[in-house]
Amino acid sequence: MTLRHSYEDGVAPFDRRPHWYYPTELVLFGALLAQTADAGEANRFGDADWLGRAVELLAWQRPRTAHQIQELVAETRAV
Repeated sequence: MTLRHSYEDGVAPFDRRPHWYYPTELVLFGALLAQTADAGEANRFGDADWLGRAVELLAWQRPRTAHQIQELVAETRAV
């Protein structure tokens, strides 16, 4: 995985979580990743403060439709 800079490779351990990710969490993360990358802002994932706020805002959300997911992620990215 490339982090912080287009030429800097880093390891992001995803195996430290004490329990399985819920499907909604995976869908929200996928939408966040897609929208952020499509906007040309993938470098924001290297900003720990921004990523922490985004995850905190999305963590307890349980949208029920694809439209709600896209809307919620767009609102989160704007913060």
